[in-house]
Amino acid sequence: MVFTPSAWEAEDHEALTDSGITEVVEAENYALNTMLPEYLHSIAGKQPVYDFEYHGETHQVLTNFLHGLAGMSYWWWADAKRLMEHEPINEWTTSFPQSYIIPLEDVADTMRDALDLRRLNREIVALASAPRPVVLLYSKASMLQHNPIEADEVDDFPYLAALRQTYNESQSAGLYLGFTTEKRILAGDLTHRKVLVLSAAQYVPQAVVDEILRWVQGGGTLIVSPDSLLADEYARPSKVMNSLGLDLIRRSPAPFKRGETFVTEYNRSDLPLYPLSVERPTYLPGLRTPLMAIGSKQVLRCDRRLIVAHFADGKPALVRIPKGHGVVYWLAAPLAPESWPEFLAAASESAGIARELTVVSDSGGPLPDLEYRVTDYGQGHLAYFYNGTPKEVRFVIRPQFSASEVIDRRSEKQVTGSKLVLNPWETSILEFR
Repeated sequence: MVFTPSAWEAEDHEALTDSGITEVVEAENYALNTMLPEYLHSIAGKQPVYDFEYHGETHQVLTNFLHGLAGMSYWWWADAKRLMEHEPINEWTTSFPQSYIIPLEDVADTMRDALDLRRLNREIVALASAPRPVVLLYSKASMLQHNPIEADEVDDFPYLAALRQTYNESQSAGLYLGFTTEKRILAGDLTHRKVLVLSAAQYVPQAVVDEILRWVQGGGTLIVSPDSLLADEYARPSKVMNSLGLDLIRRSPAPFKRGETFVTEYNRSDLPLYPLSVERPTYLPGLRTPLMAIGSKQVLRCDRRLIVAHFADGKPALVRIPKGHGVVYWLAAPLAPESWPEFLAAASESAGIARELTVVSDSGGPLPDLEYRVTDYGQGHLAYFYNGTPKEVRFVIRPQFSASEVIDRRSEKQVTGSKLVLNPWETSILEFR
């Protein structure tokens, strides 16, 4: 598995895990997110996931464990600092024992996290091992089938950049979200899932597509975001859209200002937002905010009765296609970061995933930068909240279950009321008893 085109090594973790050769799944996280431990947790089975050389942020140590990590070395394992030949000096900036840029305040917070990882190990395991009813497809075919010039432009594989973006934006939906693969889908992995998301998975083998559609026929919910399912692993055009009653008239590029080809984290703020007009709100009764799209568009033609939302020009923006006992949601453009988690939560609720806990800002609006999850624990519930911003976040929790008391397990103090405050980069764990 390769996560950047400039990586100095490539490992097929899925093949290693399934081979039975390894007893642990090895991680080495350089990214400022939890996608890698979550992916490895999804394919690891009973094997523990260890990060033997963590290079991430101090404030994401605990969240890595909440996404399935079992152990970590941060990152240097020797008892003395020794530079190897050709090793850049900045490698040491991410090494916890030797770094000269990690503030002492962050060192103290990380040591507190380490103590809580030991003290609250049962609670953290419960939060990390909860079932993932919603999954993103990690498509090996879409990763490998790419244009090197395109990868050079974004310094990443375009597919993986889009997948990482969708994963990060999904964190505030309050859903347990994991990964599946083409290999696992063929082995029946979707039988215990309720929602499958395809994010820019342009090249998917026909056998996998057939299995996905059989799963939808049996009651699954499929969310397709551009430009997924356009071809198979050999780049041969797919007939999936036609089989679903969709005609792709053309693909309309995003209105870039500087001659770019792809939407990235660096140019998204330059692009206009497209407001979507929802024609049939009854299909998404849990939707709490207006939908906005951004980036390139697919110009679609389909039966008007299938259109849930349209663009300002009347063209389909969101199409809902019933298929047997399930449903396919087809997006003609990627949703904006503020809209995606709201849509994902609403579509998942329609798929039968209850919202046991919701959060809103103190003014009643969404919180796209607040990650949270809730799961059963003993006779009650556990929840965690992570503020992934350098600013204080104030929010209101709305549990759909009763509790006689709420305890902040990190401070072991009782929580009164429903209004909470998280400091910058802080992670909170609450137990509802």
